[in-house]
Formats: sequence, structure tokens, C-alpha cells
Amino acid sequence: MVTVSIVFNLQALYVVAAVLVSLFAYVLFLKGRDRRNRVAMHRVSDVASSYLRANGIDAHVTSYPVLGGRRFVVLVESMPSEKLRSSHVVELAVIEEVRKHTGFVVERVFWRFPIPVLSKDEIRDDLYLAQGFKSGLREAGYTVDEAPLEQFEHAFSQLKPGPPPAASSH
Repeated sequence: MVTVSIVFNLQALYVVAAVLVSLFAYVLFLKGRDRRNRVAMHRVSDVASSYLRANGIDAHVTSYPVLGGRRFVVLVESMPSEKLRSSHVVELAVIEEVRKHTGFVVERVFWRFPIPVLSKDEIRDDLYLAQGFKSGLREAGYTVDEAPLEQFEHAFSQLKPGPPPAASSH
């Protein structure tokens, strides 16, 4: 006849239960923080987008939390326009608007102005781009030409640091 006896160590069972409860609580904490960050991201993006739209600027706005969701970085993608030539001023207004409506701090605003590939005729039709190209071409002394490889190699060899010149004694 075989006798099996099972002994429960209650202290070990309590430790295992405490570890499992702690892990479950930590996972719930992380999920809650992630949800709060997502809601805050949408609020910041919506306020910044609404402000830009109210001022006649069509832009795609995205925000990202930094430092655990206490501060935000805002990314603004917009077509180049005359209204955004002073984007640093608009940036300060966006930061203040977000702070006023949400209480969140926007640490930085990054701008992206994708320039479409246009033909010469289309550039003439877009006054803003045409002005930019004209001012770029007007800069004195700025030319772009093709050069032979030997000329490039000679210019490059002139840039390489050589031995220091010998000091002359007087």
C-alpha cells in the first residue's frame, strides 16, 4: 500500500500570490499610462490643428509624448506658404494655445514643408515658389557648373591637411 501526503506551504503560496497580484497591478498601470498618453496626444494634436486651421493654415499635425507623457513634441507638415515664412512666431502661438487649452507643455515644434516636383511652367504659376527660386538665383557669385573629375581631384587634394609649415626664425 502506497500513501501520498501533500503538504501545502502557506508562506510560499502567499509569496507566489503576492508576486502575481503585483505583476497584474503593474500591467494595469502600464496600460492606463499608455491610454492616458494616447488621449493626451490626440488632445494636443487636435488643439494645434484647430489653431492652425482657424488661422487659414492647412496642416497635418502629430504629437508625441516625451518624459513619460508630461511634455510633448509636435510635428507639423504643411505645404510652403507665405503665412509660414515666420514659422517661429506661429510655433510660439501653437505652444501657448496648447498650454492654455490642455495644460500640457509642448517642448518643441518641428516643421516639414515638402516641396512638390514641378515643371518650369508650374513654378511660374506658383508665385511663392517662383519668388523663392528667383531670390536663390540672384545671390551674387552662386553658380552651378559641371567640372571634369581632374579638377575635382585637384581641389580635393588642396583641402587635405599637409604637414605643418616650418616655423621660420627671425
